[in-house]
Amino acid sequence: MRNVGTDRKDISGRRAAPAAVFVLMLLWALPACAQDYRAADGIESFSGLEGELLAEVPIEVDGKWLLVPVEARGRTYRFILDTGATTGAISRSLARQLGLKTVAEAKLSGASGQARVPVVTTKMLRLGDARAGSWEKYVLDDEVLADGDDRRFDGIIGSDLLKYYDVLIHAPARALRLYKRGTTDEDSGPVVGPDDALPFERVRRGIIRFEVTVNGSAVDAVLDSGSPALLLNPIAAAETGVTVTEEPVSEQARGVGSKEVPTYGARIASLGVGRVSLENLNGEVADLPIFGRLGLGDRAAMLLGSPFLLRCPLLISWSARELRFCRQAVGPEDAAPESPIR
Repeated sequence: MRNVGTDRKDISGRRAAPAAVFVLMLLWALPACAQDYRAADGIESFSGLEGELLAEVPIEVDGKWLLVPVEARGRTYRFILDTGATTGAISRSLARQLGLKTVAEAKLSGASGQARVPVVTTKMLRLGDARAGSWEKYVLDDEVLADGDDRRFDGIIGSDLLKYYDVLIHAPARALRLYKRGTTDEDSGPVVGPDDALPFERVRRGIIRFEVTVNGSAVDAVLDSGSPALLLNPIAAAETGVTVTEEPVSEQARGVGSKEVPTYGARIASLGVGRVSLENLNGEVADLPIFGRLGLGDRAAMLLGSPFLLRCPLLISWSARELRFCRQAVGPEDAAPESPIR
């Protein structure tokens, strides 16, 4: 069996039990043709979703990045909301600023390969009224938490936090809500009811896999809010007949890992997710190593990133292992205005 997760070791040299840990967020400059989601308000209230609400924070949209405010010692930091990360992470600068000491190191699997990173422990990070995931956090170089347009981020919120809640990601309304698990099973709010939910499978300690259609053909999708693109592997591109550019739009390494992977622009005629179908979308095609590590290297697969979530609210029901997407998608021009995290 290939090494698909962490090879973790504490600083005394004792090796800990291996665990599959992934950070799928992809960091790179977006093509100039990417659609703009900064337009005027017009999103209706989503207060109709019934459930026991435990925490609520704003979502900032910076380019295509979905960011949430994480607090520590009276200051607010910008973290990427990443459903494709099994464990949260912080930047090396923030770890130094908070005085966190390395207690272990781990081999982390990312979109472009693997890297050995420090591990720290902290209880001080908070996302609204919720502690920001497990006490262990992986420390990433500042350059990894930056994209090609000089945006820099302070860390990642992953499924080590999100899995304890039913999670409403309402990017069009710029809001993240965390509900008590199992209390959102009523047919209400901006998402479809349980009867129209999509079942999902948890792979590799919390990565969400489910089925979508691309140009009418079934494709395995990984829910990855930390990806600023709709990214298909070459098998999916070939089987679905998407239009692909002849020349790569990028060949740089992406996120965790150092492997340079040629990435091609793509045009997706239709993308079907649950009851919603979007047409004429910009996408990308790349043979990222992470597809193989998730067991998807030999089949049509894609990362469903923020461009879809910016047009369609989503409720992740961890208790029922279901995804409840929006009843109706919004257009790019209907997104709520920017609300930068302060």
